[in-house]
Amino acid sequence: MLRLRLLPLAAFVAVLAACSGGGSTNPTISGTVVPPKPTPTPPLGATSQQVASSPIAHVIVVTMENRTFDNLFSVSGLVGGAPYPGADATPVGIGPDGKTPVAFQPVSLADIRDPGHAYTELISEWNNGKMNGFANDNIYPLGATAPVKIPNFPNAFVPPNESILYHQLAYQYALADRMFSSRLVASFPGHQFLIAGQSGASDNPPTLIWGCDSPQGAVAPGFGPPETETTGGFPCYDYQTLGDLLDSAGISWKYYSGPPGTIDGNIDAYGAIQHIRFGGDFAKVSTPLTNINSDLQNCTLPSVSYINAPAFASDHSATLSAGGPGWVADLYLQLIQTKGALPPACQYLNNTAMIVTWDDSGGWADHVLPPKDATGASYGMRVPLLVISAYAHSGYTPANPTGYLPYVSHVQHDYGSIIRFIEKNFGITPGALGQRDASADDLSDMFAFGAGNPVPPISGLLLQDFKRHADSARRTTLSVRAGTPVDDDK
Repeated sequence: MLRLRLLPLAAFVAVLAACSGGGSTNPTISGTVVPPKPTPTPPLGATSQQVASSPIAHVIVVTMENRTFDNLFSVSGLVGGAPYPGADATPVGIGPDGKTPVAFQPVSLADIRDPGHAYTELISEWNNGKMNGFANDNIYPLGATAPVKIPNFPNAFVPPNESILYHQLAYQYALADRMFSSRLVASFPGHQFLIAGQSGASDNPPTLIWGCDSPQGAVAPGFGPPETETTGGFPCYDYQTLGDLLDSAGISWKYYSGPPGTIDGNIDAYGAIQHIRFGGDFAKVSTPLTNINSDLQNCTLPSVSYINAPAFASDHSATLSAGGPGWVADLYLQLIQTKGALPPACQYLNNTAMIVTWDDSGGWADHVLPPKDATGASYGMRVPLLVISAYAHSGYTPANPTGYLPYVSHVQHDYGSIIRFIEKNFGITPGALGQRDASADDLSDMFAFGAGNPVPPISGLLLQDFKRHADSARRTTLSVRAGTPVDDDK
C-alpha cells in the first residue's frame, strides 16, 4: 500500500555498514545470468507436530510493508553479496521483452520511486504465471501526479548495508522462503487476510481514510473469478476475525495502531470490521503505536499482539526512510531488556514468539511462482517471514556454536499460517475461521520445543550495532515526519 506520498526532503541518515563477512553496499552480480524460471511450490506436508504444552505465552505479529523475498534476501551482507545462505533467492529478473535475463540493481529503502502494486498491476506482473511483467510495471515517483515507465526498476535488491539486521535476525532464529501473500493484493486486503484469513476487498479504497471510517460513498473493488475485479462496495465488513476467536477463548489481545484517520491508523485492519469498529472490542485497538513499549516495560503485554510498523519505518517505498530494519531492531531490543524482569512471566524474551512479515510485495520482482488455492485463485508473491523466539527452529546448538547452519523453512506458508499457529498455540480449533487458516500450515517447522533450545539472544558487538541502528531509525522517523504529506493512494 501507499498511505501517502511525501514532498521531496533532503537526503538523510546512512545506515549500518555490512557486517559479519561484509560485502560492498552495491555488489556486482557476475557470472552467467540464468533466466529465473517460476518455481512450483512443494505440497504441504501431511503431518503437523502437535505441541502439548507450548512455552509460548505471547505472540507478537509485526507487519512491515511492500517487499518480496528476492528484494530483501537475494543479496546478503552475511556472505559478501551472495544470496542469503540456504534460501531460494536470486538477484536476477526478466527484462521488458519478457524473456531476457536482467541482473538486479541496488535500490535503497529510502528511494523516492514506488513500483505499482494495485491488484491489476500485480496481475500484470504475475502475467498468468509467467512471472515476467515486473520490468514493465508502473512506477510512481515521489510527488508525481501520474505514473511513469522506468524499465527494469522493480528488478532490484535492497543494499545489504540496509537489510543486514533482517539477515542477522534470520541467522540467529528462523527464516521462511515460501511465505506467500494470501492473494495478489495491496495493503488494505493484505491486512484483512492477516486478521481474518479473508478480505472483502481486492484493492485499497481510493480514499484517504479506509475501513468503516471511509467517506460516505467510498467503494473498494472486490474479487471476481480469478483473477478479475468487481465493482465492490463500501470497505466496512462484518466477518469473523482472529480477535473474535480470542475473545471466545478468553485470551487477551491488542492491535497496536495509529489513531483512526491518521497515516499510522489508516491500515488498522479492525477498523474495517463493523462489529469491532463500533463495538467494545475497539478498545483493544491500542493507540498510539508506542503503547507496546509501555506494555513490555510494565508487564502488561497481552497474549496476542499485532503491531503495524509506523509509515515512515515500514519499508514502504517512497517514504524517504530506510528506518524499517532499525524499528524492528528496537522492538527486539525491548524484548531483550525484559531478561531478568520479575516476576519471571514478565521475561518476555523467554516466552514470546515475534513473527515478522510484510503485508504485500510492493511491486518488487520475485522469481517464485505463487501456488493456487482450491478455487484456482493465485496466492500473492513471496514475502519474507521471520520467527524470532527462544524456541525458533534455529541452527544454533549449544554443543557446537561454531558449526552453525541457519534454518530456512521451505514449507508453504501464507498469512493464514500465522492465524493457524496462534489458534493451535492457545488451544483454539485450528482453522476455526474456515478461511485461509483452514488450508494453511501452522508454522510448526519454524519452531523447535526440544533439545537445543532456548536460542540465545543476539549479544556482544552485534547487539551494539542493533542499538545504534534502532537509534538511527528513531531519528529518521522524526526527520521524515517533518515533511508535508500529499495524498495519493495509488
